[in-house]
Amino acid sequence: MIRVNVDLECPIVRDFRVSQIAGMFDLDPDAGSRFCASVAIPDHLGPDSDWHVGAIVGPSGSGKSQVAAKAYGKAFLDRFDWPSDRAIVSALPAGHTGKTLTRALGAVGFSSPPDWLRPYHALSTGQRMRCDVARALLTDAPVLAFDELGSTVDQPTRQHAATTIAKAVRQDVFPLRRLVAVTCHYDVLDFLKPCWVLDMADRTLARGWVQRERDRRPGWFAGRPPLRFHVHHVTRHDKRRAWAALARHHYLDHSLHPASTAYAVYVSRQPTALCATINNMGRARSRRVTRLVVSPDYQGLGLGMRLLDAIADHETHTQDLARFSIRTSHPALIAALHRSPLWSAGSRTYNARHVGIAHREGRDVGSRDRATRGYVYQPR
Repeated sequence: MIRVNVDLECPIVRDFRVSQIAGMFDLDPDAGSRFCASVAIPDHLGPDSDWHVGAIVGPSGSGKSQVAAKAYGKAFLDRFDWPSDRAIVSALPAGHTGKTLTRALGAVGFSSPPDWLRPYHALSTGQRMRCDVARALLTDAPVLAFDELGSTVDQPTRQHAATTIAKAVRQDVFPLRRLVAVTCHYDVLDFLKPCWVLDMADRTLARGWVQRERDRRPGWFAGRPPLRFHVHHVTRHDKRRAWAALARHHYLDHSLHPASTAYAVYVSRQPTALCATINNMGRARSRRVTRLVVSPDYQGLGLGMRLLDAIADHETHTQDLARFSIRTSHPALIAALHRSPLWSAGSRTYNARHVGIAHREGRDVGSRDRATRGYVYQPR
């Protein structure tokens, strides 16, 4: 445990307006320009460093940023400096393989490869936040503290991002080992599940994510809601509308086979995920997935795999299929399929021709033009 003492004072020039306001409200300008705080936080280097995620919360003006800046120095930041003329994947730290970079982006819920080729300023606010955290994961630092984590996005996006970010840090596969979230939003605590929480409202430290703290501070914990969704078998017209809303987030071309059967997940009447299947030509009683895409705000939560499992089980049993498969080159999806007991690894294909070259030459593009991995569903 370390003690952080903050004593900040900024001089105020006494002019007419300052004197007028001070006289109207009986204020002391000198006293109002000073901030003092003394709080305890777990050490990130010593014997108390057995933690991965911490949180400093409190209302605006409570001194969160001042305490974090004093405690972590250069490791305290609100965002990175990104070049304006380089793609996100090119601006990430050097010395990492392409697989590591895509794993970091996928780990924070930013799994839209077309957007990886855009510069930072061309992304949405939520995507920028995830890119900052992905870059932090690849930073070889003992700890990083992020100021106002999630404060620039709406509540659902903030909560979903907190879930994926905390999971990524706890995976212990990236250089960054400890992350401190500095935020005024108490609602993210149940999603971050931090190992310790410093509440600047009363300047008290809570260690551990235990029931005792839930009982003592009921306002902190609303409970992380389970991920529930309904899958809709969409008609041809709704299929086109849902695909139009999600197509740009898919890593392949933006076409959807007109003969495919589509299933969509809606949140607040907006398409959030889509899975399309089609007959596997040359194989009797066989179907395959032709498109699977999830909205960026819901990436990293496992929604894609849940939807894929549900569709695979539904079509296998209702259509009496002998085989249901998927072929993909997306690293995050390959890793998830490899971990799942419901999918068995099939064949691998490699081809030196790059999909971009095929596009420029005007040729048709399919899985034969890139390295892919196939998986077959194994019903229970």
